[in-house]
Amino acid sequence: MNTRHTSLISGDVLQLLNFINQATLGTCLACIGVIGNLINLIVFFKQGVSESINISLVALTVSDLGSLLTVQWINLLCNPAFTSSGVPIVRTDIFFLTAGTPHGLFARVTSWVTAYITIERCLCVVIPLKVKFVVSPKLTLRVMLVIYVVMMLTLLPTYATVYMTWNWYPDVNRTLLGLTLAGGSDVTIFVTYALSASTQITSFLIVVIFTLILITNIRRNSKWRLSSVVFSLDSANEHSKKRDSKTLKMVTMMAAIYIVCFSPMMMMYIAISSVSGFSANGPYQNDYFAAWSFADLLDSLNSSASFFVYYVMSTKYRKTFKEFFRRR
Repeated sequence: MNTRHTSLISGDVLQLLNFINQATLGTCLACIGVIGNLINLIVFFKQGVSESINISLVALTVSDLGSLLTVQWINLLCNPAFTSSGVPIVRTDIFFLTAGTPHGLFARVTSWVTAYITIERCLCVVIPLKVKFVVSPKLTLRVMLVIYVVMMLTLLPTYATVYMTWNWYPDVNRTLLGLTLAGGSDVTIFVTYALSASTQITSFLIVVIFTLILITNIRRNSKWRLSSVVFSLDSANEHSKKRDSKTLKMVTMMAAIYIVCFSPMMMMYIAISSVSGFSANGPYQNDYFAAWSFADLLDSLNSSASFFVYYVMSTKYRKTFKEFFRRR
């Protein structure tokens, strides 16, 4: 069935959306994000990675960089100028294997690292005196390595049965670079998708749940401190109040950015699972690519916002940044 009669979005509208969301906004945002995350790496290594939180933030920065670099490749593949250039490739095939799939990998790593950081911060509020014994730098490093390795292993079924080759396509009378599917590839692609969707949604829910727990505990502790006779001095009371308020604002900001930016991706997974033909090669492919153009744009925003969040809300980060670049 012709996609023009089944997709809600026409080919012309899709081209316009690709030009706005990916060729223009997405490309500019990803470039800013790459620069910002490179600066993040410089600052974190300058501070040292002996602390648990810095190890987590370095892992998050690396995954954000990977996400932004792969989304730039997506932006290029979806750029109307590139699609009409006559490059001898099957765009949807190359998109799937070299852009969409690896980008999904880094998005899931980002989600799980964010989940770990959220859990760690929650423990800092719930058991502040014991957290150093529970969450050590060695444990954090091991968890980060496990996250990366496990997320990479979820792609193994697909990359073991799907690969790129030059094939003859009679409908366009050309030899193009596209995908060749080995035996059982349908099953492995489904398994990879199931693993990707389940791990992405699970990590998203963990971030939401533990952020709510963290906010609730910070508010409760703040009220307790304000009413406690131990904090009888105005200066100490005010200092504690400001500290809790600053922590709450930073956590709320980071959680809000992540949840808002990743919510469309969660809806995409639900739509792919529930709507037949909503895929890169299905009858609703125009709607599929249009929806992903917004999801990728917001994903890029999440990966690019970290520099500004750290700089505005972390005194230590801001101090290290100024000291390092002032000498330059």
